[in-house]
Amino acid sequence: MEKMRSFTAWLGTSLFILGGSLFVLIPISPYNSPFSYRDSGVFLFMGWRILNGELPYIHVWDHKPPIIYYLNALGLGLANNSVWGVWAIELIFLFTAALLGFLLLKKMFGYYSGVLGTFMWLLALVFVIQGGNLATEYTLPFQFGALYLFYQYQQKRKAHFQLFLIGIMGGLAFFTKQTAIGIWLAITIFIAYHAIKDKDPLKRIKEGSLILSGFLVITLMVFGYFFFHGIFDEFWKAAFTYNFSYSIRKVSGFNARVLSLLDISSITRTGLYYYAALGMVLFLFSIKKRTFNKTVLSVLTLGLIAFPIELLLINAPGSTFPHYFMTILPILALFVGVLFSQIDKIILGKKHKVIYQYLLIIATIGLLFFASLLDYRSNTRSLQARTNEPAIQYILERTEPEDSILVWGAETMVNFFSKRPSPTRFVYQYPLYREEFTTEDLVLEFLDDLIENRPKLILNSGGKHEPIFEFPVDSEAIRQKIEQVRSAYEVVDEVNAWLVLRAISQ
Repeated sequence: MEKMRSFTAWLGTSLFILGGSLFVLIPISPYNSPFSYRDSGVFLFMGWRILNGELPYIHVWDHKPPIIYYLNALGLGLANNSVWGVWAIELIFLFTAALLGFLLLKKMFGYYSGVLGTFMWLLALVFVIQGGNLATEYTLPFQFGALYLFYQYQQKRKAHFQLFLIGIMGGLAFFTKQTAIGIWLAITIFIAYHAIKDKDPLKRIKEGSLILSGFLVITLMVFGYFFFHGIFDEFWKAAFTYNFSYSIRKVSGFNARVLSLLDISSITRTGLYYYAALGMVLFLFSIKKRTFNKTVLSVLTLGLIAFPIELLLINAPGSTFPHYFMTILPILALFVGVLFSQIDKIILGKKHKVIYQYLLIIATIGLLFFASLLDYRSNTRSLQARTNEPAIQYILERTEPEDSILVWGAETMVNFFSKRPSPTRFVYQYPLYREEFTTEDLVLEFLDDLIENRPKLILNSGGKHEPIFEFPVDSEAIRQKIEQVRSAYEVVDEVNAWLVLRAISQ
């Protein structure tokens, strides 16, 4: 009988988490959203080219750390280049994140808080996932995993391999999205504080060293991979130098920075932020009352440290997009758990507590769901856009699979969905237009690629920030090669309001 109850509970939990994950991911599935957004298009193209024997940075240029590209390659490889394979990887990652988050909240606050806290952050994710297949999405299981392991370690303080695994997850998060390391920075501060407070620095140094060791294992694996292939310099320039120059370029005045930092509208749409803020207040008031045990207190203290760090990292590039806020969801989930744990205590004295809990769970989820139903439907419909489909169809009808095409601008998804390679590693040209990054050599490399590889079509999707045949650096050599490229093409059509240039037959 006990085994049957355990199995029923496990099955119910699994179905709840699977249902919640599907609730988030169905709107961004290829069934509803057949074409990807800009960033996802780059990752898909990169994954496709990896499967064709090419390497990031040297054969296809992008500035993200490498894990996102290989996840896309894995998904495409599993599904014969279908985006459904990448969507399946997203489902696995989100299910894992939700499961770890639920288990953590359940251990800390009970079943009621586990269910509602998990539902709350999943609901918020719907409105910040922005088409999906984004780096911040894939860091969620590492973040929840680190919090779960931190809780376990604080509870027993014996299994030091948990600290090593926390470091491993930190390395995986960092090489998926560099600004997703807020939790690990908070753990570092937590350890340093207790090294001073407890007057036992050697013990804390050992803890920190174990975490650092895990992080270094992943770092050495990534660095070693690019050293082995002889492209470490290109990897470093793209994933670190470019990102640093991009962040510096975005630095604005102090007032603008503060306003940007306080712009949290992306995570207030479903009320998650407000519920979490109330949970933080309740936690601060509960410290003197010793409402929570020492283990829970440690995790919540960590969360309180991580909260401002996450906001700062989200704003690190100088401007924010809704999907940046995915990295703060695990911290908000913790404090939503605090709020619901206090509500749970209100019904603790009821004779039929389990019945009241289930009724409250159903009522709360139902209320939140129906309150967001119109927004959810609107968001789902917006993801059905087929803006670039005419350009993709145009390319398919007028080129062969072996023909390369260049989309001038940043619409790499056109290359991926038409399955046409790029004549240059600069499949989009952002780096060539960053004054603090680009050089004459990079521009000449790009133009030489066009001359040597001669794309069948050039589609000008670039706006005022990426004007065709214009660059922020100038030289006689650049002007000569631009003229050479121009003379080899003629304007033949317009599609998507983009001018189409076709190679003149020789």
